[in-house]
Amino acid sequence: MAARNASRAMLQGIGFTQAAADEMYDNQGINSIEELRILDDDAVTTLCKTLRRPGGVDPNGAGVNPGVAVSARAEINLKLAVYHIKHQERVSRSVTYANATLVTIRKLTRQRDMENKSESVVDAPKIDPKDWAKTMEAIIEWLGTFRGVTGAPLSYTVRKNLEPAAEASDPSTNYSTLDEEMIARAPIVDLTAVGGVGRANENNGPFVDTFMIDRVEVWAKIVALFQPTEAWTYAKVGRSKKDGRKGYLAIYDHYLGPNNVDHLASAAEKTLYQLVYNGNDGNIRVE
Repeated sequence: MAARNASRAMLQGIGFTQAAADEMYDNQGINSIEELRILDDDAVTTLCKTLRRPGGVDPNGAGVNPGVAVSARAEINLKLAVYHIKHQERVSRSVTYANATLVTIRKLTRQRDMENKSESVVDAPKIDPKDWAKTMEAIIEWLGTFRGVTGAPLSYTVRKNLEPAAEASDPSTNYSTLDEEMIARAPIVDLTAVGGVGRANENNGPFVDTFMIDRVEVWAKIVALFQPTEAWTYAKVGRSKKDGRKGYLAIYDHYLGPNNVDHLASAAEKTLYQLVYNGNDGNIRVE
């Protein structure tokens, strides 16, 4: 009963009548946050049409079922509410009927519209083997111009931390944009499957399905960028699973991470190997 009342309050708050809210919960199976989350705009349109004109016999035995009134405003707001629920999931935050208020969901209108129009037109970055810090930063920026299956910028897939910070200690006010928050908090691993924070790992996750789809897309971009370069030697560790995160981090670790000392030593040895003594002219040249 508590869940039914909470659902009714949320739906009435965004413009549905009590009759429509109850019909949705009792007879249309929209009786949980999860059922709302799996809807999309087309499904919401179909649902509202069914509420208005369900067909069949009136449950009270008075001829054809007349349906219930659903305004265009309520339908538009329900689409926003569904988007809000999906957004909460992609920033690893809890969602309840109570926080899906009209004010809250309407704050996402511009973000949704921007994502619907979003299309990357940024050229792929150039690989500069003399400046790996700049190169890897440019790749992150470039990945951020593409969106994954949930709409999160793809650069979330290569962030340092597998797990986002605890929700209570990392409020949305810490971020200047919704995209910035998604990059930092979009789920990579399924924390519920491992029993909490700190138990997931880079090799086995367990990873959420959205990340597993997105990492394949990132892998295709890593291949296009690095296959013609020496760095491909390190990136191809991600090849078997088409894991763009693993490929990116392998390159980063080699050139800028813990393995950077070994890389610099190898480069120095190569330079010394190329030094040629040029007789008695007192010069040493590099070939």
